[in-house]
Amino acid sequence: MTTPYPAIDQLVPHRGAMILIDRVVARGPVRLEAEATIRAEPYFPGAARVPAYLGLEYMAQAIAAFAALGRSDRAKPPGIGLLLGTRDFKSAVAAFEVGQRVGLTAELVLDGGELGVFDCAIRSDGRTVATARLNVFQPADPAAFTKSLGREADGA
Repeated sequence: MTTPYPAIDQLVPHRGAMILIDRVVARGPVRLEAEATIRAEPYFPGAARVPAYLGLEYMAQAIAAFAALGRSDRAKPPGIGLLLGTRDFKSAVAAFEVGQRVGLTAELVLDGGELGVFDCAIRSDGRTVATARLNVFQPADPAAFTKSLGREADGA
């Protein structure tokens, strides 16, 4: 299946098995839709199910893809982003089945420059199974930010 969007590994700073979402389906001015197949690796090797709270990482990666697609200079690698917190995480399921296909949405509800607030959802079989509001921080100057933490930037 082809998509007009770059591969996920070009949109999120994760690599290998740490990339949880499969592809971007649509991106508008304030909303991104993505798809994923639930996998046990790397967090729960060999498991048949993964805890629903792992959905927060799926949501965070959808936000990372949204931010990357909004950058004016896509030639640069994806920048770092930090999940500051979440509010109102609700899940209708205790766990996701490995191999289950899910749809993800991330909608920007507050744009504070480096700070953003997103309403996110996970859908499966035509129904919403998890929702949360995520607060994120993406420094405009990642090198200066990591240096302020006492470390040098790792090329971000």
